[in-house]
Amino acid sequence: MELTLALGKVRSVAQAQQEARDGLRDRARLKGLPPNRQSPYGMQWQDQRLIPDQNYSVTCQIWRLALEGETLRGIAKQLTQQRTPAPRGGRVWSATSTGSILANRTYAGVMEVLKTKSLTQKNRRQATYGKASAQSRPAPTSASGRAVYSAGSQPCGV
Repeated sequence: MELTLALGKVRSVAQAQQEARDGLRDRARLKGLPPNRQSPYGMQWQDQRLIPDQNYSVTCQIWRLALEGETLRGIAKQLTQQRTPAPRGGRVWSATSTGSILANRTYAGVMEVLKTKSLTQKNRRQATYGKASAQSRPAPTSASGRAVYSAGSQPCGV
């Protein structure tokens, strides 16, 4: 009896998770928005569109330096020396921050949602609830669970 109840609960949780993913995907497809409405650095949402904000020139500088062959660490060092505020409000830029901006396809006009999926680790130190890590979904195709929307622009005109 307990086993049957436990299996029913597992199924209902899995179904609720799938319905939540489907809802996010549908919201993004219908409205053309990412599910969390978090805008990339240098951009802001206005009337359901991403437009440049006061940090857009910093984003353009990052792209120009990268195209000139500057390393991620070199770009971060220059931004820190110029006392440019980092994406999360800090004073020090990292190579990871500049790399994330350069790897974000939103600057090229491609909006992606549900890029990762949660995984349960096989070996855990403690019995905890939830999923502890994420894995990137495969590149967008018609059969993948990843939705892609293209606006067809290029960052900073580069």
